[in-house]
Amino acid sequence: MMKVMLLCLLAFLMIGNTAWSQVPSTFGMFRAQSTPPSYIQEAETAWNTTTSPKTTTSFNVLAGDVLIAYAIKESDNNANTAVSGGSLTWYLVGVADTDSGNYTEVRVWAAVVDSNKSMTVTFTNASGSKFGGNVLTFRGSSGAGASVSALGASGAPSVNITTRATNSAVVVVNGDWSAVDGSSRTWRLSPIEASYDRDSLAYTIYGAYHPNIGAVGTYTVGLSAPTGQKYSIVAVEVLSSSAAPTFCNGTSSPAVGTVCSDGSVFAGYSVDGNYPMYTTPNDGGLYPWNNGNSSGQTATSQLNGVTGNANTTASVALDSDSITGGTQPHQAAQYCYDLVAHGKSDWYLPANSELDVLYTNRSAIGNFNLTGTDLVGYYWSSTEQSTNEAYIYRFSDGYTGQWNKYWGNNVRCVRKN
Repeated sequence: MMKVMLLCLLAFLMIGNTAWSQVPSTFGMFRAQSTPPSYIQEAETAWNTTTSPKTTTSFNVLAGDVLIAYAIKESDNNANTAVSGGSLTWYLVGVADTDSGNYTEVRVWAAVVDSNKSMTVTFTNASGSKFGGNVLTFRGSSGAGASVSALGASGAPSVNITTRATNSAVVVVNGDWSAVDGSSRTWRLSPIEASYDRDSLAYTIYGAYHPNIGAVGTYTVGLSAPTGQKYSIVAVEVLSSSAAPTFCNGTSSPAVGTVCSDGSVFAGYSVDGNYPMYTTPNDGGLYPWNNGNSSGQTATSQLNGVTGNANTTASVALDSDSITGGTQPHQAAQYCYDLVAHGKSDWYLPANSELDVLYTNRSAIGNFNLTGTDLVGYYWSSTEQSTNEAYIYRFSDGYTGQWNKYWGNNVRCVRKN
């Protein structure tokens, strides 16, 4: 009997790798079988006018379809493009801009269709810049996955995206502030082009999707030509049909504003990789960005506008006052860094683009100060603008700009899975 058991065990071990890999699982314990999402259609606006709003033609969708909307604006000034349509919740899943006015602004959103319907999508921007948008429909997807963005002063735009599922699609969007002629363009990895337009006095825009990027791995996507672009590029994974992981109250797709079992609030998805992002139910209070000092201000060189984790960690280790002896704190960052709440201690002061996620979802999250009143109605980001100023976000209307570091503005901390 023992010999028979040993032979059976040996046979299982010999075929185990093959048999085990073919067991599907919705919990990620085994290697899940996945089907690439199906591209269905696109709905695109004009790109060469400043007219706002811009609305797509009507298109038909089915419940469960995943929509990827992207907008490109000729200048990344402080007026950010917004999206709406279909009575859906739109999540910002990728952004590339500097708010300096010297690059194009690229923004990408995702939404899951709730019911069969005919719908339109509207893009709005009041900056007076030329802009436009496109909406891609995918069927048989479990949602948006990884995302990555980059800015480049001169060159051919590319990013490395590390996918999270096999057989995912990947959407790539690029804006060229230098408006280089892309008529002889060459895409990396041969995607299917969805958008191209050039206004020689404004910008050149590109959009494409890879229907099936292949196995989980890191892929370089974008364009290899033309070179000489001053580019803003975003790539977003559209997951295959394999089940997504759970992360809040046992679900993989909680509604924004859901209070998780630990008491934190699901705030949406981060723009540095489309990770679940959480915030506290209430503001942290008023703090200066530095130590309240108007003289002896110092630079942290923490300029990241996409993710604030590294900004916060670096800022709390640096002196905010070159005149006063010792190491003086950066109070806003220090508050979030020291925060222990809802069983977690990895909170940080959000970067400017992460504040944009909070602003977009402000109604669902709740308890933000929407008065627009000085100090209490403005929220600090961890993104530094200069030695004397850092970026703030006004939650009454979405204005973003830079303020003196010694002013005591509001703080709302975030963390990510």
